[in-house]
Amino acid sequence: MFVLKIIGMLFIGLFAKIAGWELSGRDARLSYRLGLVVVLLVGGFLILLLSFSGFLTFGGDSQAQAFGRSGSLATVMSLYAKHRLDLIGANFDFINQVKDRHPAFERMYANLEMTLGKSGRLCLFFAVVSALVWGYGDIFLLWIYKY
Repeated sequence: MFVLKIIGMLFIGLFAKIAGWELSGRDARLSYRLGLVVVLLVGGFLILLLSFSGFLTFGGDSQAQAFGRSGSLATVMSLYAKHRLDLIGANFDFINQVKDRHPAFERMYANLEMTLGKSGRLCLFFAVVSALVWGYGDIFLLWIYKY
């Protein structure tokens, strides 16, 4: 778990910088949870990429079958990442009930809402793409090899 925590924190720092999100390290647990989401999404993408290139096959399956099956793993990983984001958002629902909030807190909360929103849309997009790969990935790969 320690290695996953370190990898998650590194990924969230890189991912936040690329996306232009302002996420300070005030809460290490929040960074770890968001980092875990990024690790899940990157892991799912790597599974799809490795099976598409032929490096990852399952048993005696052909490359096209392995690519289709990798879509199931990527779908599960992206849906679990979305679930983790929803849990993070649920932990901050009580903030809407607070009447007087400091302006600095308002900015931090707005950044968190924006980060969770963008990450959630990314998770859902990846879940749809990986579900399409799960269902039609073998047909798509055979079609590519035909031409």
